[in-house]
Order: sequence, then C-alpha cells, then structure tokens
Amino acid sequence: MKKIRSKLISNFFKKVFGINQLRNLLFITKYKKLRLHEYKRWIFILIYVVIYFSIEFYANKNNIKFAIWDTALTTTILVLVIIFGNYFCGWACFMSRFQDVIDILGRFIFRGKYNNFISQRIRNKLKWLKYIIFILTLLIPLALMSYGAFIQLWGLFFSIGMLFCLVESHAYCKYFCFIGALFKFGELRNKNSLVRDAKKCVNCKICSKICLQDCDPATKKIPINRDLWCTSCFRCKAVCPVNAIELKKKNN
Repeated sequence: MKKIRSKLISNFFKKVFGINQLRNLLFITKYKKLRLHEYKRWIFILIYVVIYFSIEFYANKNNIKFAIWDTALTTTILVLVIIFGNYFCGWACFMSRFQDVIDILGRFIFRGKYNNFISQRIRNKLKWLKYIIFILTLLIPLALMSYGAFIQLWGLFFSIGMLFCLVESHAYCKYFCFIGALFKFGELRNKNSLVRDAKKCVNCKICSKICLQDCDPATKKIPINRDLWCTSCFRCKAVCPVNAIELKKKNN
C-alpha cells in the first residue's frame, strides 16, 4: 500500500512538473543521504538567520548604521571563508531557499523547458558575469562616494536574479550575486579541495543531477569547488553511492 501511494505521488509530480524537472523536489525525498544532508543545511541556515536578525536588532537599538554593521559582518564571513572555505554560500545563506521556491514555480510554468533556455556553451561564458558585477558594485559606489548606490545596485541585481530564477535554477547565485563572487575570491586562498576519484566513480551521474548550481561534478577533472558556480554545499558528496567525491587538503 505504501509503495502504491508513493508511486501515485511520484506520477502526479511527474505529470505536473515534467519528468526531467524533479531534481530539487523528488531527489531530496528519493535519496536518504541527501534528505539528511538537507536537514543539516536547514539547521545552519536557521542559525544564520537568528544571528543576522539579532545583529540587526542590536544595531537598530543602538543606532548603529547599516553600512557599519553589515560591512563588519561581511568582513567577518570573508575571513572565515579564507580560513575554512566558502561554506557560507552553500550552508548558511538564506537566499538559496528563496530561489528554491521560485525554482519550483518556474518548473510548474515552463516544465520541460525549465533550465534549458540557455545552452551550456553560453552558460560557461556567463560564469564570469557575477564577477564583472562584483567589480561594478565596488567601483560605481566608490566613484560616487555613496553607500546608497551600493544598496541600489544590490537591489537591482537581486531583483533581476530572482526573476531569472523562473527560467533557470539558482540563477541569482550563478549570475548576479556579487557577494558570492567576493567569497569565491576568498576561497582561492583555502587549501581544501572537493575532488572526484575517477577510479571509484561508477558514472551514475547522480551528483550532477542533484547539483543546484549545474556544476556537473560527474565530469570534473579539476576540484569541484574550483568551479566558478560551486557553493560548497556538498550535496554531490552526500549523495554519491560509492563515496567517490571527497574533501581533501592540498599539499603545500
């Protein structure tokens, strides 16, 4: 009875979303390791939400300007990224959960066309877009000597990115998040590498199917977290059935 019910539910989602558009929804329920992994990520996100709004509450109560405490918080996170790796984007940033909701809506609207509007060849070229945006969001406010300009630029790119999530998975993270670009630069100093052992790999490609950032870990010859889109969420590592993806420390 339980198997029949699960099959009916699965068939319903396949009809509504399209068989190729289930990666964020059904893969979480299908793979136990991934489900447990997502629970852990949710815990870290909730912890960061509490920390963030606690700092905001304290700052407002003591008349500390947003520019000051936000810069201090971002700098602290950047230091942690340099030391430990870019775990913030993959484990603590609540923007990823906003995108998850919009992703599901996009799958419902576009079904099989979702995440297929742009070819992979063009995507590879666009991987540098958020790094260009990162430079612009530094230079323009500095030229104008205005922190308000920085906030306006953030609001503009955030709005465009979230809207773009209706046609492509986690588009804000991929193309528009200049804070993510900053942390990616910081991660270059870190010695931890997420690598795929080709000898262990059985080419099931589950890791590529569940990757929210479309990094395609199943084909990576270089460290996966060196991909410009990788946020070090470790979903690929968690779901690998033969433990072919490992976190290793580079030799000096």
